[in-house]
Amino acid sequence: MNQSRWSAKISQYLLISAVAAYGVVFLAIVLARIRFPFELEWMEGSFLVQMQRVLNGQLLYTAPSLNYVPLVYTPLYFYLSAAVSRLVGGGFFPLRLVSLLSSLGCLVVIFLWVRKETGRGLAGLLAAGLFVACYNLSDTWFDLARVDMLFLFTLLLGAFCLRSARTYRASILAGVLFTLSFLTKQTALGFFLPLVLFAFWYGKKRYALALMATLLVLVGGSTLVFNALSGGWYGYYVFELPANHAFSLGFALYFIFKDMLPPFGFAWALILLYLAIFVNEFVGAKQENSRRESSFILFFSLVMFGASWATRANVGGEVNTLIPAYSALAVLFGLAAGRLLDSSSLTSLTHPMLSNLFLSMICLGQLLVLAYNPFAKIPSADDLAAGNQLVAAVRQIDGEVFIPAHNYIALLAGKQTYAHTVPIEELASFFGSHPETSQEPGILHDLEQAIQQQKFAAIILDNPDTVLFSQDPAGYWDAGSYSALEATDVFFSVSPFKPRTQLKILVPQNPSSTIQPGASSPADGVARLSLEQAGSLILSWYRQQKLDLNPQVTLPLKEMTTDEIWSRLGVQVFQVSGDIFMYDTFLVHRGQVTPMGTGFGGVGVTTLAVADLDRDGQSELLYTYSFGSGIHQSRLGIYSPTLPGEGILEASTTLTNGDLLLEKINDSQVQVKAELTGPSSVPIGQVVLQSQGGQETLALVLDKDLPQDILDNLKTVPGPASFYPTPTSHP
Repeated sequence: MNQSRWSAKISQYLLISAVAAYGVVFLAIVLARIRFPFELEWMEGSFLVQMQRVLNGQLLYTAPSLNYVPLVYTPLYFYLSAAVSRLVGGGFFPLRLVSLLSSLGCLVVIFLWVRKETGRGLAGLLAAGLFVACYNLSDTWFDLARVDMLFLFTLLLGAFCLRSARTYRASILAGVLFTLSFLTKQTALGFFLPLVLFAFWYGKKRYALALMATLLVLVGGSTLVFNALSGGWYGYYVFELPANHAFSLGFALYFIFKDMLPPFGFAWALILLYLAIFVNEFVGAKQENSRRESSFILFFSLVMFGASWATRANVGGEVNTLIPAYSALAVLFGLAAGRLLDSSSLTSLTHPMLSNLFLSMICLGQLLVLAYNPFAKIPSADDLAAGNQLVAAVRQIDGEVFIPAHNYIALLAGKQTYAHTVPIEELASFFGSHPETSQEPGILHDLEQAIQQQKFAAIILDNPDTVLFSQDPAGYWDAGSYSALEATDVFFSVSPFKPRTQLKILVPQNPSSTIQPGASSPADGVARLSLEQAGSLILSWYRQQKLDLNPQVTLPLKEMTTDEIWSRLGVQVFQVSGDIFMYDTFLVHRGQVTPMGTGFGGVGVTTLAVADLDRDGQSELLYTYSFGSGIHQSRLGIYSPTLPGEGILEASTTLTNGDLLLEKINDSQVQVKAELTGPSSVPIGQVVLQSQGGQETLALVLDKDLPQDILDNLKTVPGPASFYPTPTSHP
């Protein structure tokens, strides 16, 4: 008996120690990095720029321009952070401080809620402990300069007030808190509206009506005011653009089978055991109030899981969308632990001390499986030095600098800031299917014009390139990687989504050397084709494939030819940029049109590199392309005028569920990288052009010890993908 009692006490002390350890580690990481003057996550800089607009007295929601496009969030976080910055100073610190205080608020609400439900402080502590243990799973989002923690704090506090609302004052307070949550992140609507309907259906109607009236006045009124002040742009950014986000089946399944199930096996076991007993308690409850209160928390959890899943399942849905689900899981975990410790249904099966010991071990196991290395989350002195050097270098550039993925660097350097990559992609419908519906000719056109006019003294891009620049823009040449960041383990995000990276700098060519349509190639004197001329040739090619095309059909194209491709090979590369053949890519030389793989169901050619792999003095054009409306595939190909037929050869290796990327090391070495999730990529091997029995073959020589997920997605295929599955009639 004494031994069992002592075992139970020791297990409880271990639980409290584990929770305390996670809390101490979390605070230690925060204190070590909250004043770091550069990004901890790759989009933090855009939030800093937007806060600065508030401090400058500028509107947040305006017509889009190359100079500024707002993030698609409601404004409270930016205004609150700006107010805090007047007290504590500028930079990232006020933004992160708001997030930190909000995260601590979430922990307090979770603790109080579970303690109130169970009457056990230990259960509340376990719930808060599980939530803070999710810090690593959330890519350390709890103290980042992002809107999510303020959104979640006000949402949780509102739900907590609604849970026990028995007065008009409590109902109105819940409405105010839900409004603040909405004004932080508009997706709050999908979280709190079901709770409001539940309160109306299963609670006191008069209190529910007070809640609804509060929301109608505050949410509706604030929307009308901000929309009027912005000339209608508030509604466009907050509602219309996010509504265009496409559904992603991959992310939807990822939420269930990767995000929520594997990391929380112990927690789910405990929760399912509790729910089995809870059903009996619910059915046996005699008082309506008892049923309502017992069912509210279960309904709340279902709403949090469902709304998190819905936002995660959007194209562009990242780990921040999981944090509300983590909070609900933490509440259920604490509730299950507290109720099961008191449950006669469980203790009747065995000795109470043994059952308590068993439950404690499950809780401890869940906490331990979430352990992580805290030092990887803290920027180093080298990170700080590299950032300072970069800002100094940008400051010394004579002219304007475009840094689309990190526009705050220009702000720190005292230069004009330009729009961030992500809002530009929102306008271009990178996350959806209706590009630039509200603007003509559109921000991408403005960017193209600025590049043609060589507006920027430098363009600084992540290496590999961003989505905006799959190839180096015409008229600019690659001046190489920024030397201070040549080591890949310094600077930028400690978040795995977009990890520390190099930067490359593009600078304008001499205007007189820029190649124009009609100019001759140094390679063979062939005149360069215009887009109109190339479009006519490619349309003829389509018709030769026996496709029934409308005679009036047009073919929007963009040219992917770099100056190096033109000067060394005398060929041009064009990609269809819209309509029915979007992303089909072609190589055109001396009037001959050659398809470069297929864009059917994918995005066609993604990267290009000119090299001389076999060192025979004849340049080759390497390329990667993606396709597949069912299983996404990415393949590797090469063009050389010395190859037979159309000069195209493909490697027999394909990557499924990801993309292959090329990175030129030198003229005879081209590295291949694999990108499975997000923009981060992993080197996997090099391209080799071999001659066997008088026949050329293109091979991908893989590196050793590749990650298992890469190996699982590398396949061998018999030949190139057919350009079309079957001849098709097109309007």
